[in-house]
Amino acid sequence: MDTSLFSSIFSELKKKEIFVLPESLKKHKHQGWMSTVFVVKSNIGPLIIHVSSLVKEHRRNRVWEKFFGLADLIAAYPEIPAPTIRYAGLLNSKFILVQNFLDGSPAGKRILENNIISDNWRLDRAEIIKKILRALSAAHEIKFKKFGWPGLKTNRLEGRYKTSKEFFGKEAPRWIETIKKADKKFSNKITPIKELDLFAQKIIARINYAGPAVLVHGDAVNPSNILVNNKKEILLLDWEWSTIADPAWEFCDLGWWPLLNQKVFSPYFKARGIEDILQKENFLERARLYAPLWLLWGTHMHAHDSSPDVYLALHKLLVDRTSAKD
Repeated sequence: MDTSLFSSIFSELKKKEIFVLPESLKKHKHQGWMSTVFVVKSNIGPLIIHVSSLVKEHRRNRVWEKFFGLADLIAAYPEIPAPTIRYAGLLNSKFILVQNFLDGSPAGKRILENNIISDNWRLDRAEIIKKILRALSAAHEIKFKKFGWPGLKTNRLEGRYKTSKEFFGKEAPRWIETIKKADKKFSNKITPIKELDLFAQKIIARINYAGPAVLVHGDAVNPSNILVNNKKEILLLDWEWSTIADPAWEFCDLGWWPLLNQKVFSPYFKARGIEDILQKENFLERARLYAPLWLLWGTHMHAHDSSPDVYLALHKLLVDRTSAKD
């Protein structure tokens, strides 16, 4: 345990009049994908501390700025069920995130088995999904002027791109280049880059979303990211993949694919006041359209992993989509 690092963390918390009991610091039983997780007692209750070694992509998108801005948004919108962020920043070249620790159990776990990613729900999936949809509808009421990875602009989160199409048009070529390099890193079968690029450009050309950019969690269907307390209330954890986007981007994660129908989404549509059947179907169709771009982005993100397992699983899905006939 890096005592110097935790001394710095505790000093930052002290500036906020949060005083911890250093001797109570210990590792949490659940660890993160790219973070080491600790818990500690304090004068405001138990805290959870995430310590992450940032990959190049996180540094490029200045993820610490995003969480700094998210702290204010989550505080301003209590209808979004998420833990209070007490500190977010860079210390000793590590990304540090400190939140209130809340009791509860994960709704399940995302698993990888035989090169297939699936979600194992320990609790009633149908009921949890309804609550997730209502929670996301609240987040999607937070609007922004631009799209893309959130960064701080005069102490407020904002995107970089004027439209959803511009965002993907600028970002997708970079994601493809990452995959090209990762194939060599993981000794993977070489991706048909030209075909992948053409496939992505065809999808991007079909994007015609003209509505506002909204806050998107980006990983809310992953049951590992849903905490359920003893009152059966949910909390949305792990906002690492959050972005500012078309709200339909929220639902292009592979966990949503079998759920993209009007019946399942009725709590979301009701909460957002979407009543027209054609509007509902247009929304779901946009989520389906984005799905291959989500695969492209996810494959790119997991290219930074030390283990190739998730990368290879997503890569297979991506290549299958690319080579499939329309």
